[in-house]
This record gives sequence, C-alpha cells and structure tokens, in this order.
Amino acid sequence: MREQIGESGLGDRITLTGAINELAPEYDRADIFALASRYEGYGMAFAEAMARGLPIIACRGGAIPDVVPETAGILVEPGDLDAFTDALALMIRDPAERRRYAAGSRQAGLAFPDWPATTAGLSAYLEAIR
Repeated sequence: MREQIGESGLGDRITLTGAINELAPEYDRADIFALASRYEGYGMAFAEAMARGLPIIACRGGAIPDVVPETAGILVEPGDLDAFTDALALMIRDPAERRRYAAGSRQAGLAFPDWPATTAGLSAYLEAIR
C-alpha cells in the first residue's frame, strides 16, 4: 500500500497510521468519512461518524442504507469505483455540499443512542430476563 501511495504521488496527502487505540481524535480531525465496504452487518463506524456530523461516502452494502440516510451522505453501488470517486471529489470540491451533508449527518447521528445509553439499555434488558 505504501508503494502504491508513493507511485500515485499522494505520499504528502495520505497517512497510514496503523492500529489506533483512541478513535475520537481521528473523527474530530476528519472532514469526511469515506469507507468503501462492500458489506456491513450494522455499520457502527458510520453511526459514530454521523454522531460527529461527518458527511458520509459509502457503498450500499448490507445494512449501510439502513444506517445512513440520504441526507447524511452519498451511497453508491458496491464496486462502482467511478461513482465512489465522483462522490469523494464532490465532497472535497464543494464546501456547501459538504456542509449540507454534514448537517444531515449530524441530525441523523443525534438519533442514535450513545454508548452509556446503549449499555444501560442492555444491562436493564439482561436484568429483566435473569
């Protein structure tokens, strides 16, 4: 991957970080959340990105369309590199579109429960069935 990045002349624009222990600062530094998964069973990373108001670029694989509404970003067919590239270019070139999707993403993200609420709900459920 490093070789491909170097050959593409993108070495000054792409950083390979390796394993990251704390994701919050990475989300906070980002302007766009782009992930070209072909399939996601739920899409937790997308929910976390939307909770931070990041505009989304993703593929319509698995549960992603159920998690990411049209107002939060652009979804393309899995494997459609041209459509993914076009969506990413639009977000980079057009600050107004990026802000529009960011606002929709933030609104959708606020509807998701946070981790404390999720764990409290799970704990209450487990206590009820015990």
